[in-house]
Amino acid sequence: MSIELDVQWPYVFTRFDGAQTSADLDKYIARMDAEVHARKQPYVGVTFLKKYNRDKETVERMRKWIAETEHFTRERCLAIAMVNSSAGFRFVLSAIFVIQPMPCPYDVCGSFDEAVAFVQKEAGKRKLKLGTPRRPWPDMP
Repeated sequence: MSIELDVQWPYVFTRFDGAQTSADLDKYIARMDAEVHARKQPYVGVTFLKKYNRDKETVERMRKWIAETEHFTRERCLAIAMVNSSAGFRFVLSAIFVIQPMPCPYDVCGSFDEAVAFVQKEAGKRKLKLGTPRRPWPDMP
């Protein structure tokens, strides 16, 4: 599967690895809606961007869903950290978010530990103390 979801509530881990198909994206969206948005509770997200699809149709489908669910993100997501081991990719991603900001606090990180520290700090600002999650994928930097 090119998109994986590992919910360790209130941590929501997502992994993009490979060419995401429309079917993969539909399954991911359905799980996010059922397992995260339906809870109507605060959460934090950590997304591991190992490999991602640049296909125009897939990117547009993801953009549309993000826009449709922005209110959930704004209301309930306390922070999002994106993880990628490439400094160049992290720079480009950070530059994109300057132009189109996320609806919640975010950071582009180089490692799992850095991402967890960021979301824990942001959750703490909202009085949510997070435990220590397990690393969802062994190849996550």
